[in-house]
Amino acid sequence: MNLRKRVNLLVVLLCFITLSSLAQGSRSPYTNLGIGDIQKGALMNNAGMGMKGTANGSFLFLNTANPALLPLNNIFTFEFGGFIETRSIMQDTLSENYTSGTFSHIAFGLPIIPSRWTMSFGLNPYSTINHRVRRIGSLEGSSFQIINDTELKGGLNEVYISNGVRINKYVSLGIKGSYLFGTRLEETETRIADENSPLSNVTTKFYDRITYSDVNLTGAAAFTIPLENQKQVIIAGTYSFDADVNTNKFTKLDQIRNNDGIVISSDTILTRQPGYFVLPSSMSIGATFSKRVSYLVGAEYHVSDWSQYATDNLAAGSMARSSTFAVGGEYTPNPTAINNYLLQMTYRAGFSYENTPYVVNGNQIREVGINFGLSAPLRYNNLSLSMKVGSRGNTGGNMISERFFKIGLGITVGDESWFYRSRFN
Repeated sequence: MNLRKRVNLLVVLLCFITLSSLAQGSRSPYTNLGIGDIQKGALMNNAGMGMKGTANGSFLFLNTANPALLPLNNIFTFEFGGFIETRSIMQDTLSENYTSGTFSHIAFGLPIIPSRWTMSFGLNPYSTINHRVRRIGSLEGSSFQIINDTELKGGLNEVYISNGVRINKYVSLGIKGSYLFGTRLEETETRIADENSPLSNVTTKFYDRITYSDVNLTGAAAFTIPLENQKQVIIAGTYSFDADVNTNKFTKLDQIRNNDGIVISSDTILTRQPGYFVLPSSMSIGATFSKRVSYLVGAEYHVSDWSQYATDNLAAGSMARSSTFAVGGEYTPNPTAINNYLLQMTYRAGFSYENTPYVVNGNQIREVGINFGLSAPLRYNNLSLSMKVGSRGNTGGNMISERFFKIGLGITVGDESWFYRSRFN
Protein backbone atom coordinates (compact mmCIF):
# COMPACT_ATOMS: atom_id res chain seq x y z
CA MET A 1 0.00 0.00 0.00
CA ASN A 2 1.53 3.34 -1.07
CA LEU A 3 1.71 6.39 1.18
CA ARG A 4 -1.33 8.09 -0.32
CA LYS A 5 -3.55 5.07 0.34
CA ARG A 6 -2.22 4.78 3.87
CA VAL A 7 -3.00 8.45 4.47
CA ASN A 8 -6.52 8.10 3.05
CA LEU A 9 -7.21 5.15 5.33
CA LEU A 10 -5.77 6.99 8.30
CA VAL A 11 -7.92 10.06 7.58
CA VAL A 12 -11.12 8.00 7.47
CA LEU A 13 -10.33 6.26 10.75
CA LEU A 14 -9.30 9.44 12.52
CA CYS A 15 -12.33 11.39 11.29
CA PHE A 16 -14.52 8.69 12.81
CA ILE A 17 -12.66 8.95 16.10
CA THR A 18 -12.88 12.74 15.93
CA LEU A 19 -16.63 12.86 15.40
CA SER A 20 -17.24 10.37 18.21
CA SER A 21 -15.25 12.43 20.72
CA LEU A 22 -16.41 16.00 20.06
CA ALA A 23 -18.43 16.21 23.27
CA GLN A 24 -15.59 15.18 25.56
CA GLY A 25 -12.98 17.31 27.27
CA SER A 26 -11.38 18.32 30.54
CA ARG A 27 -13.65 17.81 33.51
CA SER A 28 -13.64 20.94 35.66
CA PRO A 29 -16.16 23.09 37.57
CA TYR A 30 -14.77 26.13 35.76
CA THR A 31 -16.19 24.79 32.48
CA ASN A 32 -19.60 25.88 33.82
CA LEU A 33 -18.60 29.53 33.38
CA GLY A 34 -19.07 31.46 30.15
CA ILE A 35 -18.81 29.19 27.10
CA GLY A 36 -16.63 26.65 28.92
CA ASP A 37 -12.91 26.00 29.13
CA ILE A 38 -11.27 27.93 26.28
CA GLN A 39 -8.85 25.68 24.40
CA LYS A 40 -5.37 26.91 23.56
CA GLY A 41 -5.44 25.54 20.02
CA ALA A 42 -1.78 24.51 19.99
CA LEU A 43 -0.40 21.62 17.97
CA MET A 44 1.77 19.17 19.89
CA ASN A 45 5.09 20.63 18.77
CA ASN A 46 4.09 24.03 20.20
CA ALA A 47 2.27 22.61 23.23
CA GLY A 48 5.56 21.04 24.34
CA MET A 49 6.95 24.58 24.66
CA GLY A 50 3.85 25.99 26.36
CA MET A 51 3.06 28.17 23.35
CA LYS A 52 0.31 28.35 20.73
CA GLY A 53 2.80 29.09 17.97
CA THR A 54 2.26 32.76 17.14
CA ALA A 55 5.84 33.11 15.84
CA ASN A 56 6.87 29.43 15.60
CA GLY A 57 7.27 28.66 11.94
CA SER A 58 8.53 25.29 10.69
CA PHE A 59 8.60 23.42 7.38
CA LEU A 60 7.96 20.15 9.26
CA PHE A 61 4.79 21.20 11.12
CA LEU A 62 1.69 23.19 10.25
CA ASN A 63 0.89 26.36 12.15
CA THR A 64 -2.81 26.63 12.96
CA ALA A 65 -2.27 29.59 15.33
CA ASN A 66 -0.77 32.00 12.78
CA PRO A 67 -1.73 31.46 9.12
CA ALA A 68 0.92 33.96 8.00
CA LEU A 69 3.55 31.26 8.67
CA LEU A 70 1.87 28.62 6.48
CA PRO A 71 4.07 29.35 3.39
CA LEU A 72 6.92 27.59 5.20
CA ASN A 73 5.09 24.29 4.49
CA ASN A 74 5.99 23.16 0.97
CA ILE A 75 4.56 19.62 1.00
CA PHE A 76 1.14 18.17 1.68
CA THR A 77 0.81 17.82 5.44
CA PHE A 78 -1.75 16.07 7.62
CA GLU A 79 -1.79 16.38 11.41
CA PHE A 80 -3.92 14.74 14.06
CA GLY A 81 -3.63 14.91 17.84
CA GLY A 82 -5.35 14.17 21.11
CA PHE A 83 -4.71 14.24 24.81
CA ILE A 84 -5.44 12.43 28.07
CA GLU A 85 -5.29 14.15 31.43
CA THR A 86 -5.71 13.43 35.12
CA ARG A 87 -7.10 16.23 37.28
CA SER A 88 -7.47 16.63 41.05
CA ILE A 89 -10.13 19.07 42.21
CA MET A 90 -9.94 20.33 45.78
CA GLN A 91 -12.22 22.52 47.87
CA ASP A 92 -11.38 22.99 51.56
CA THR A 93 -11.15 19.40 52.91
CA LEU A 94 -12.88 17.79 49.90
CA SER A 95 -11.11 16.39 46.85
CA GLU A 96 -11.92 14.34 43.74
CA ASN A 97 -9.80 12.84 40.94
CA TYR A 98 -10.81 12.48 37.29
CA THR A 99 -9.34 11.16 34.07
CA SER A 100 -10.59 12.46 30.73
CA GLY A 101 -9.45 12.99 27.18
CA THR A 102 -10.37 14.01 23.66
CA PHE A 103 -8.88 14.89 20.29
CA SER A 104 -7.14 18.26 20.06
CA HIS A 105 -6.98 18.90 16.32
CA ILE A 106 -7.20 17.54 12.83
CA ALA A 107 -5.51 19.69 10.18
CA PHE A 108 -4.44 19.59 6.54
CA GLY A 109 -1.91 21.76 4.70
CA LEU A 110 -1.87 22.18 0.92
CA PRO A 111 0.91 24.16 -0.82
CA ILE A 112 -0.80 26.01 -3.68
CA ILE A 113 2.39 27.76 -4.82
CA PRO A 114 5.33 26.24 -2.89
CA SER A 115 7.14 28.75 -0.67
CA ARG A 116 4.62 31.45 -1.64
CA TRP A 117 1.06 30.37 -0.87
CA THR A 118 -0.17 27.56 1.38
CA MET A 119 -3.73 26.76 2.38
CA SER A 120 -4.82 24.87 5.48
CA PHE A 121 -8.14 23.59 6.80
CA GLY A 122 -9.19 21.55 9.79
CA LEU A 123 -11.30 21.00 12.86
CA ASN A 124 -10.58 21.53 16.55
CA PRO A 125 -12.41 22.22 19.83
CA TYR A 126 -12.80 25.91 20.69
CA SER A 127 -14.15 25.33 24.20
CA THR A 128 -15.23 22.37 26.32
CA ILE A 129 -17.91 21.97 28.99
CA ASN A 130 -17.76 18.97 31.30
CA HIS A 131 -19.01 19.31 34.88
CA ARG A 132 -21.16 17.40 37.34
CA VAL A 133 -22.39 18.50 40.75
CA ARG A 134 -24.68 17.00 43.42
CA ARG A 135 -26.60 19.07 45.96
CA ILE A 136 -28.49 17.60 48.92
CA GLY A 137 -31.11 19.59 50.78
CA SER A 138 -34.42 19.29 52.60
CA LEU A 139 -37.93 19.66 51.25
CA GLU A 140 -39.45 22.74 52.81
CA GLY A 141 -42.05 21.92 55.45
CA SER A 142 -40.98 18.26 55.75
CA SER A 143 -38.12 16.03 56.89
CA PHE A 144 -37.58 14.53 53.42
CA GLN A 145 -34.18 14.90 51.75
CA ILE A 146 -33.94 16.10 48.17
CA ILE A 147 -31.08 15.02 45.86
CA ASN A 148 -30.31 17.34 42.98
CA ASP A 149 -27.87 16.09 40.29
CA THR A 150 -26.74 18.50 37.56
CA GLU A 151 -24.61 17.55 34.57
CA LEU A 152 -23.25 20.03 32.02
CA LYS A 153 -21.51 18.98 28.82
CA GLY A 154 -20.74 20.15 25.31
CA GLY A 155 -18.80 23.16 24.06
CA LEU A 156 -17.89 24.98 20.88
CA ASN A 157 -16.08 23.44 17.91
CA GLU A 158 -14.29 25.25 15.10
CA VAL A 159 -14.08 24.36 11.42
CA TYR A 160 -11.62 26.66 9.69
CA ILE A 161 -9.85 27.42 6.45
CA SER A 162 -6.63 29.45 6.43
CA ASN A 163 -4.45 30.98 3.74
CA GLY A 164 -0.91 32.28 4.11
CA VAL A 165 0.92 34.28 1.46
CA ARG A 166 4.58 35.23 1.45
CA ILE A 167 4.94 38.77 0.07
CA ASN A 168 8.74 38.74 0.04
CA LYS A 169 11.54 37.18 2.08
CA TYR A 170 10.71 39.49 4.98
CA VAL A 171 6.91 39.76 5.11
CA SER A 172 4.06 37.23 5.01
CA LEU A 173 0.35 37.71 5.63
CA GLY A 174 -2.46 35.33 6.53
CA ILE A 175 -6.19 35.12 7.05
CA LYS A 176 -8.33 32.52 8.80
CA GLY A 177 -12.07 32.07 8.50
CA SER A 178 -13.83 29.94 11.12
CA TYR A 179 -17.28 28.50 11.54
CA LEU A 180 -18.12 28.01 15.22
CA PHE A 181 -20.78 25.52 16.23
CA GLY A 182 -21.73 23.43 19.23
CA THR A 183 -24.07 22.94 22.15
CA ARG A 184 -24.30 23.55 25.88
CA LEU A 185 -26.45 20.88 27.48
CA GLU A 186 -27.57 21.09 31.10
CA GLU A 187 -29.59 18.29 32.67
CA THR A 188 -30.82 18.53 36.26
CA GLU A 189 -32.50 15.59 37.97
CA THR A 190 -34.34 16.11 41.26
CA ARG A 191 -35.71 13.32 43.42
CA ILE A 192 -36.70 12.62 47.01
CA ALA A 193 -34.28 10.27 48.76
CA ASP A 194 -36.68 8.94 51.42
CA GLU A 195 -38.47 5.77 50.32
CA ASN A 196 -41.38 6.53 52.65
CA SER A 197 -42.35 9.57 50.60
CA PRO A 198 -45.23 9.04 48.15
CA LEU A 199 -43.14 10.87 45.53
CA SER A 200 -39.94 8.83 45.99
CA ASN A 201 -40.56 6.88 42.77
CA VAL A 202 -40.67 10.03 40.62
CA THR A 203 -37.70 11.99 39.25
CA THR A 204 -38.15 15.47 37.85
CA LYS A 205 -35.75 16.18 34.99
CA PHE A 206 -35.06 19.70 33.71
CA TYR A 207 -33.45 19.76 30.25
CA ASP A 208 -31.82 22.93 28.93
CA ARG A 209 -29.99 22.97 25.58
CA ILE A 210 -28.34 25.92 23.83
CA THR A 211 -26.97 25.52 20.30
CA TYR A 212 -24.36 27.88 18.85
CA SER A 213 -23.47 28.82 15.28
CA ASP A 214 -21.63 31.72 13.66
CA VAL A 215 -18.48 32.74 11.80
CA ASN A 216 -15.27 34.38 12.99
CA LEU A 217 -12.35 36.03 11.21
CA THR A 218 -8.65 36.25 12.12
CA GLY A 219 -5.94 38.29 10.43
CA ALA A 220 -2.21 37.61 10.81
CA ALA A 221 1.21 38.93 9.87
CA ALA A 222 4.80 37.73 10.28
CA PHE A 223 8.11 39.53 9.79
CA THR A 224 11.26 37.47 9.21
CA ILE A 225 14.74 38.89 9.77
CA PRO A 226 17.36 36.59 8.19
CA LEU A 227 20.71 36.33 9.97
CA GLU A 228 23.96 34.55 9.25
CA ASN A 229 24.47 30.76 9.44
CA GLN A 230 20.78 29.87 8.77
CA LYS A 231 19.64 31.87 11.79
CA GLN A 232 16.59 34.09 11.83
CA VAL A 233 14.28 36.17 13.99
CA ILE A 234 10.50 36.04 13.48
CA ILE A 235 8.17 38.66 14.93
CA ALA A 236 4.51 37.87 14.37
CA GLY A 237 1.00 38.66 15.52
CA THR A 238 -2.65 37.74 15.06
CA TYR A 239 -5.95 39.53 15.67
CA SER A 240 -9.34 37.82 15.94
CA PHE A 241 -12.38 40.06 15.56
CA ASP A 242 -15.27 40.02 18.02
CA ALA A 243 -18.55 38.43 16.99
CA ASP A 244 -22.16 38.10 18.10
CA VAL A 245 -22.63 34.33 18.03
CA ASN A 246 -26.18 33.18 17.31
CA THR A 247 -27.85 30.85 19.80
CA ASN A 248 -31.06 28.83 19.97
CA LYS A 249 -32.48 27.64 23.28
CA PHE A 250 -34.66 24.63 23.98
CA THR A 251 -35.95 23.68 27.45
CA LYS A 252 -38.38 21.12 28.75
CA LEU A 253 -39.45 19.54 32.05
CA ASP A 254 -40.11 15.80 32.38
CA GLN A 255 -41.42 13.62 35.17
CA ILE A 256 -40.01 10.08 35.03
CA ARG A 257 -41.05 6.97 36.93
CA ASN A 258 -37.92 5.48 38.51
CA ASN A 259 -38.83 1.78 38.51
CA ASP A 260 -39.41 1.51 34.72
CA GLY A 261 -38.09 4.81 33.25
CA ILE A 262 -41.46 5.75 31.72
CA VAL A 263 -42.05 9.49 31.20
CA ILE A 264 -45.23 10.35 33.13
CA SER A 265 -45.47 13.90 31.83
CA SER A 266 -43.47 16.22 29.60
CA ASP A 267 -43.78 19.97 29.27
CA THR A 268 -41.86 21.88 26.59
CA ILE A 269 -41.09 25.35 27.89
CA LEU A 270 -39.04 26.87 25.03
CA THR A 271 -38.48 25.76 21.44
CA ARG A 272 -35.72 27.37 19.36
CA GLN A 273 -35.76 30.66 21.22
CA PRO A 274 -33.20 32.83 19.39
CA GLY A 275 -30.46 34.67 21.26
CA TYR A 276 -26.77 35.50 21.12
CA PHE A 277 -23.56 35.81 23.09
CA VAL A 278 -20.69 38.22 22.55
CA LEU A 279 -17.41 36.54 21.62
CA PRO A 280 -14.69 39.13 22.40
CA SER A 281 -11.80 40.04 20.16
CA SER A 282 -8.37 38.62 20.94
CA MET A 283 -4.77 39.46 20.05
CA SER A 284 -1.48 37.54 20.11
CA ILE A 285 2.08 38.71 19.60
CA GLY A 286 5.25 36.63 19.66
CA ALA A 287 8.92 36.51 18.73
CA THR A 288 11.36 33.66 18.13
CA PHE A 289 15.07 33.30 17.48
CA SER A 290 16.06 30.11 15.69
CA LYS A 291 18.59 28.22 13.65
CA ARG A 292 17.13 25.96 10.98
CA VAL A 293 16.45 22.38 12.24
CA SER A 294 18.74 23.01 15.22
CA TYR A 295 17.18 25.17 17.94
CA LEU A 296 14.48 27.74 18.67
CA VAL A 297 13.68 29.98 21.64
CA GLY A 298 10.72 32.30 21.87
CA ALA A 299 8.03 34.05 23.86
CA GLU A 300 4.47 35.14 23.20
CA TYR A 301 1.63 37.05 24.81
CA HIS A 302 -2.12 36.65 24.33
CA VAL A 303 -4.93 38.89 25.52
CA SER A 304 -8.71 38.73 25.19
CA ASP A 305 -11.18 41.05 26.89
CA TRP A 306 -13.73 38.59 28.24
CA SER A 307 -15.19 41.36 30.41
CA GLN A 308 -17.14 42.14 27.19
CA TYR A 309 -18.75 38.70 27.37
CA ALA A 310 -22.51 38.98 27.46
CA THR A 311 -25.60 37.03 26.43
CA ASP A 312 -29.12 38.12 25.60
CA ASN A 313 -30.04 37.75 29.29
CA LEU A 314 -26.68 38.41 30.98
CA ALA A 315 -24.96 41.80 30.99
CA ALA A 316 -21.23 42.20 30.33
CA GLY A 317 -18.89 42.07 33.31
CA SER A 318 -19.47 38.53 34.60
CA MET A 319 -16.00 37.55 33.36
CA ALA A 320 -12.61 39.28 33.23
CA ARG A 321 -9.94 40.28 30.76
CA SER A 322 -7.71 37.24 30.21
CA SER A 323 -4.03 37.18 29.37
CA THR A 324 -1.36 34.52 28.88
CA PHE A 325 2.43 34.79 28.80
CA ALA A 326 4.50 31.84 27.62
CA VAL A 327 8.19 31.22 27.01
CA GLY A 328 9.85 28.09 25.67
CA GLY A 329 12.25 26.48 23.27
CA GLU A 330 13.30 23.37 21.39
CA TYR A 331 16.63 21.74 20.54
CA THR A 332 17.66 19.07 18.04
CA PRO A 333 21.19 17.81 18.87
CA ASN A 334 22.09 16.53 15.39
CA PRO A 335 19.32 16.04 12.79
CA THR A 336 21.76 14.25 10.41
CA ALA A 337 23.11 11.74 12.96
CA ILE A 338 22.15 8.61 11.01
CA ASN A 339 23.69 6.21 13.53
CA ASN A 340 22.15 7.82 16.64
CA TYR A 341 18.38 8.24 16.55
CA LEU A 342 18.24 10.03 19.91
CA LEU A 343 20.34 12.86 18.46
CA GLN A 344 17.82 13.26 15.62
CA MET A 345 14.92 13.81 18.02
CA THR A 346 13.72 17.29 19.01
CA TYR A 347 13.39 18.09 22.72
CA ARG A 348 11.19 20.88 24.09
CA ALA A 349 10.38 22.70 27.32
CA GLY A 350 8.42 25.79 28.31
CA PHE A 351 6.51 27.73 30.95
CA SER A 352 3.13 29.50 30.83
CA TYR A 353 1.25 31.83 33.17
CA GLU A 354 -2.39 32.71 32.55
CA ASN A 355 -4.95 35.05 34.03
CA THR A 356 -8.04 33.09 33.01
CA PRO A 357 -11.34 34.87 32.20
CA TYR A 358 -13.08 33.21 35.15
CA VAL A 359 -14.04 35.24 38.23
CA VAL A 360 -15.23 33.43 41.36
CA ASN A 361 -16.23 35.34 44.53
CA GLY A 362 -14.53 38.42 43.14
CA ASN A 363 -11.22 36.60 42.53
CA GLN A 364 -9.78 36.07 39.04
CA ILE A 365 -8.60 32.50 38.58
CA ARG A 366 -4.96 31.99 37.55
CA GLU A 367 -3.25 29.03 35.91
CA VAL A 368 0.43 28.07 35.88
CA GLY A 369 1.93 25.33 33.71
CA ILE A 370 5.30 23.68 33.07
CA ASN A 371 5.57 21.99 29.69
CA PHE A 372 7.79 19.34 28.10
CA GLY A 373 7.79 17.63 24.74
CA LEU A 374 9.65 15.81 22.00
CA SER A 375 9.30 14.80 18.37
CA ALA A 376 10.56 11.60 16.78
CA PRO A 377 11.24 12.03 13.03
CA LEU A 378 10.21 9.42 10.47
CA ARG A 379 11.43 10.93 7.17
CA TYR A 380 8.71 13.50 6.36
CA ASN A 381 6.59 12.17 9.22
CA ASN A 382 6.80 12.99 12.92
CA LEU A 383 5.43 11.56 16.14
CA SER A 384 5.16 14.34 18.74
CA LEU A 385 4.59 14.10 22.47
CA SER A 386 3.70 16.95 24.84
CA MET A 387 3.27 17.01 28.61
CA LYS A 388 1.97 19.69 30.94
CA VAL A 389 1.97 19.82 34.74
CA GLY A 390 -0.16 22.67 36.03
CA SER A 391 -2.42 24.16 38.64
CA ARG A 392 -5.43 26.46 38.53
CA GLY A 393 -7.18 28.38 41.32
CA ASN A 394 -6.53 28.51 45.06
CA THR A 395 -7.93 26.65 48.04
CA GLY A 396 -9.47 28.34 51.09
CA GLY A 397 -12.49 30.58 51.42
CA ASN A 398 -14.73 28.06 49.64
CA MET A 399 -12.55 28.40 46.51
CA ILE A 400 -11.71 25.54 44.16
CA SER A 401 -8.17 24.48 43.31
CA GLU A 402 -7.12 22.13 40.52
CA ARG A 403 -3.93 20.19 39.88
CA PHE A 404 -3.56 18.43 36.54
CA PHE A 405 -1.22 16.42 34.35
CA LYS A 406 -1.93 16.42 30.63
CA ILE A 407 -0.21 14.29 28.02
CA GLY A 408 -0.77 14.78 24.31
CA LEU A 409 0.17 12.77 21.23
CA GLY A 410 0.30 14.14 17.70
CA ILE A 411 0.95 12.50 14.35
CA THR A 412 2.28 14.47 11.37
CA VAL A 413 2.23 12.90 7.92
CA GLY A 414 3.99 14.68 5.05
CA ASP A 415 3.95 13.61 1.40
CA GLU A 416 6.19 15.48 -1.05
CA SER A 417 4.69 13.58 -4.01
CA TRP A 418 1.04 14.33 -3.23
CA PHE A 419 0.48 16.33 -6.44
CA TYR A 420 2.54 14.08 -8.70
CA ARG A 421 1.00 11.16 -10.61
CA SER A 422 3.05 7.95 -10.47
CA ARG A 423 4.25 6.57 -13.85
CA PHE A 424 4.27 2.98 -12.57
CA ASN A 425 2.08 1.14 -10.08
